[in-house]
Order: sequence, then structure tokens, then C-alpha cells
Amino acid sequence: MLLKEAIFYPIKYPILFSGKLGSCKGVLLYGPPGTGKTMLAKAVATECQSTFFNITSSSIISKWRGDSEKYIRVLTDLAKHYAPTIIFIDEVDWTSTKNASSNSEPARRFRAEFLARLDGLLSMEDASVILLATTNVPWNIDIALLRRLEKRIFVDLPDEDSRLQILQSYVCNNLYNSPEILKLAQETAGYSCADLKLLCKEAWIDQLRPIWANLESKAISINDIQSDGLISAINHIVLVKSRVKPIAKHMSAQYMEWHKKFGFSK
Repeated sequence: MLLKEAIFYPIKYPILFSGKLGSCKGVLLYGPPGTGKTMLAKAVATECQSTFFNITSSSIISKWRGDSEKYIRVLTDLAKHYAPTIIFIDEVDWTSTKNASSNSEPARRFRAEFLARLDGLLSMEDASVILLATTNVPWNIDIALLRRLEKRIFVDLPDEDSRLQILQSYVCNNLYNSPEILKLAQETAGYSCADLKLLCKEAWIDQLRPIWANLESKAISINDIQSDGLISAINHIVLVKSRVKPIAKHMSAQYMEWHKKFGFSK
């Protein structure tokens, strides 16, 4: 809902945001890796039917003097021309002074021009151009940039219901509401969406091993196999669970601390 209020409604109903207060022009999605922040950004751009510019450091930082500043000027001009537009910067912390890789001269020049151009976008009366950024490390973003990303939305790890839905999408229909999968949803607290997909991918490989053995021994032919690509037994997931560790579970407290200081709540 916060993302709709920040981006979708201002673009769909611009007249409601044409007064003195206007709308948010800078939105930050932050949270653990693998929680679908980039997917959310692209989905909201599609729903808004807006032009979508996807910006990375490699596409815009140049070692040649003046090129980076020129790129950012052209970008913002194009964004205005093809409005409504969403400028998307994935892993925006690469633009921050807290990031060691951003302390090169080209990066500093880009940053100065970027902040100046962002101020220009923020001062526009309508909501035709919105900056949408993501990061896994919000504490690496300095205050100058953070101030311009007005709405900061926490994309947390999936809760138990969400984990169940993710697991259900990778198993056969007869396992949807089995006690085993309900238990797995409980036991995978701290797993991201990407972690759960990797868990199911490893389970799928475990399910394929006896088939590979039979194929290699010529006991069966590949034409004899019918596969829907879904896990047919929960024991495959249980078996590989100890091998797939959640990568951001230990950082939950750090995310919550930052969220309490700078984030927006529902």
C-alpha cells in the first residue's frame, strides 16, 4: 500500500497531488537481499504504464571527464520528455560518499550533478518523474541522498504465510496443505524469497538424482520421463534444508534499528 501511495496514485491521479504539498518524488525500497525489491520496482512501473529507466553504475559512471555529468543531464531531460517516468537505481548506495567505490573523481562529479538534478526533479509541481531506488545496506546511504529519498519503505523477509505460498508454488498440488509443508513454512523463518527458491531448487536436484542414474545406466530413456518441474515429496526439501542457510537472518536487528530511525510504517 505504501508503494502505491508513493508512486501509483500520484501518476494515475496527478490532479490530486497538484497542490502545494505535491507528492513524494524520491522513494527508497530497502531490506535484506532476495526479498524482491527490484521485482517490486519493475512491477509498479508496469502497473503505472510509465516509462522506466534502469540505471546502474556501469552504465553511467565514465572515466572521461564530463561524461558522467552529461549522462545524468540527458537522463533527466529524457525522463521529463517521456513522462510519466520512473528512474530506477538498483543498489543506490553506490552513489553515496559512505561507499569507498564512490570516492573516485568521476563518481564525485556524477554525485554532485545527480543531487543537483534530483533537486530539480523534487521541485517540479507535478508527479510526472519519480526516482525509485533500492538498497540492501541503507546505513551506507549518507544523509544528503537520504533526505531526497523522502519515502523509505522497508521490504522485510517473508512472514510465515508468505513463505508457505512460496513453497507451495514449487510443489505438487497434493502437497499444498500437507502438515509437512506447513511445518516447513514455520521452520524457515529468516529465509528470503531467494533463499526459499534456492532451497526448492536444491530439493528438485535431489529428486532428479535417481533419474539421472537410470538415464546414465541406460535403464530408461529420456522419452520415458514426464516431468512438470515440481517437487513431488517433501522429504527432498527436508533433506537439503541443512545445506541452504539464510543469508540475511543475522542482520535482522540491524535492519529493524535503521527502520525505526528512518523508515516509514504502515
